[in-house]
Amino acid sequence: RRHRPDYIVVSLGTNDHQALKTKKSWIKTKNPRWLKTYKQRVLIMLRRLSGRDRRRAIVWLGPTNFEASNARALGPRINRLIREAIEEFDGPAVFVDARKATSNRKGEPGTTYEHPKRGTRAMRAEDGIHLTTDAVRWLLAEPVLKHFGACWDEDVAARDAIRAQRKADRIAKRKAKLEAKRAAKEAAAKQKEAANKQAPAGKAQAT
Repeated sequence: RRHRPDYIVVSLGTNDHQALKTKKSWIKTKNPRWLKTYKQRVLIMLRRLSGRDRRRAIVWLGPTNFEASNARALGPRINRLIREAIEEFDGPAVFVDARKATSNRKGEPGTTYEHPKRGTRAMRAEDGIHLTTDAVRWLLAEPVLKHFGACWDEDVAARDAIRAQRKADRIAKRKAKLEAKRAAKEAAAKQKEAANKQAPAGKAQAT
């Protein structure tokens, strides 16, 4: 509410392989209610972030694939739930599949990726879980930016048009002000000239 953003990037889900807390209790991951509740919470977040008028665009960057027992069990389902929620959402939102981007051909956590300029590069940091800075850029950030690119181009064009119109309005206003000032000055000069012409005639009649 304070910043009123036009676009929002959400990066959640990677550490969601755990029980969900409700007002009265916890819903464990093996409980069938867990899947339904998780999806409902994603939809609620989408509605709140996009606003009542659904004007704010959302790009949801899904969870990455990494080596952990709970991630192997719930990771694919969390990915699917987020995607389904975004497809059902009635506002402007897209899903970036980070899990697919960080998996190998077998669907396992990837260890390398193809850099657009440097060829095959290591995907993971020394801990084997987190991504390298370059991997984050090319596998996660760049896909997000592509979704926003067209919107930004349109907004920049609209912004430039508004700025050009405001500049034209300022110039026109300045010209109108100068023209009014010049016209007033000419009118005053004509009045003074007319007064000067009438003054001698008045004195001649008096004598």
